[in-house]
Amino acid sequence: MIEKAGGMITRTNERGEREIYLVHRPRYNDWSLPKGHRDAGETFESAALRETEEETGFRCRVIRTLPEYEYQLPDGDSVVVHFFEMSVAEQTHTKDTETDHGEWMTVATACGRISYPSQRAYLLTALSK
Repeated sequence: MIEKAGGMITRTNERGEREIYLVHRPRYNDWSLPKGHRDAGETFESAALRETEEETGFRCRVIRTLPEYEYQLPDGDSVVVHFFEMSVAEQTHTKDTETDHGEWMTVATACGRISYPSQRAYLLTALSK
């Protein structure tokens, strides 16, 4: 089992709608929630904060722990992602090259844009709790 950590960055827009920040990864040409592997000695929370900052350029704060998200890779390996709902604390402008851009979008738009059906279902389930 491969374990990763990630962030579901949320905010409320000027119309009172909840928005999610998704990132685009050119390597896979996909849209997803920011996530990645833990470094040695990191907790899942600290890895999620680091990965989220690296992929978005946002330094975030954790709002709450979300349920785990599980999926299988094409080679059959199982992955579990320890997700945390987050809010933006500040823009850092430090971003790696794994993502080429990201966008704030309503939950409905995010569900239409996210590349993986299982992550779409996870997003809706996690936000309903």
